[in-house]
Amino acid sequence: MDFFETLYTRRSMRYFKKDVKIPDWKIDRILDAARWAPSGENEQYWRFIVIRDQEMKSILADNAEESGAMVMGMDPWEIVQARQWFMPERARVAPFEGFVKLQRYPENADVVIIPVAAMLDVDYPGGLGFANWHVILGTGMAIQNMWLAATALGVGAAFAATATADPRRTEKICDYLGIPRWAKPITAFCLGEPAFKRIPSPSRFPLSGLVFDEVWGNPYKRSEFRK
Repeated sequence: MDFFETLYTRRSMRYFKKDVKIPDWKIDRILDAARWAPSGENEQYWRFIVIRDQEMKSILADNAEESGAMVMGMDPWEIVQARQWFMPERARVAPFEGFVKLQRYPENADVVIIPVAAMLDVDYPGGLGFANWHVILGTGMAIQNMWLAATALGVGAAFAATATADPRRTEKICDYLGIPRWAKPITAFCLGEPAFKRIPSPSRFPLSGLVFDEVWGNPYKRSEFRK
């Protein structure tokens, strides 16, 4: 698949076919793509835990569902205000109830990969200090590499941010998986055979709405629109 086709067709897949295994060689390629992500001074400050154990996947699903309910409970304005103007008022609750249940998708994935930002696993004395956000950024780029590789290989993928969103529940995950306290699990990256083909990705803002030329507020013009 062409790179830009991969980029434009990447979608979050949270519904997987049951009992369909992803070939090991595809998992290897997806993990290898993460290995080639950029990092400051090539520190490679990420680690990955590959989970196939169903009990552990269910624990991640429990965490994700509970955190999803907490997130929805903190944002009642999504329902009671007119932000969802395109829905009838009587129907506005249903999507948020569905969102909570949808968070259980890690337990239906064939493989779940836990990307871990190894905050102190660098060769700087005392770690990176105030610059430790570089570790999170680098791990995020590794996740993006995995996602693009999965798309190119026809593997469904999505990350369950809610599985590791609550620090209290994340501590439990660390205990189960033996992750040291100085390392931070970033998400639950779920892989499986897509249950169906998703429609193309929603549109994005134009470059002129996102990018400034030289100074803030001066819209960037694409080359075809320049004189």
